[in-house]
Amino acid sequence: MTARVIVVGSADFADLDLMVTGLVDAWRIVGRPKQPVLVSGGCRVGADRMAEQVWALWGWQVEPQPDTNLVGLGADLLVAFPTHGDPEVHRRVDYARAAGIPVRVVVPATRRRAA
Repeated sequence: MTARVIVVGSADFADLDLMVTGLVDAWRIVGRPKQPVLVSGGCRVGADRMAEQVWALWGWQVEPQPDTNLVGLGADLLVAFPTHGDPEVHRRVDYARAAGIPVRVVVPATRRRAA
């Protein structure tokens, strides 16, 4: 079975360097599979869209799942790209943790120092 990574993030997320770093880390965390699958909420802007484009550029499968309980689909990892004050992203992180899905929250270094 191939590794599945759920991506969630804010619609105003726009940091490409941070996205690439977060996705590479996610790939490493799930064991560096040859053909990992990215599952997203399919939002046409922000973190979902950026993650889909980067993942596809690497030649890997993308499964947009709009209007779906992404956590209910199951995954090996959920990677989150929140911006300030986005309760929807944090809610999905909480759901994943409750479901036993490992979570990685990716935030800029300036926010990590401030937290």
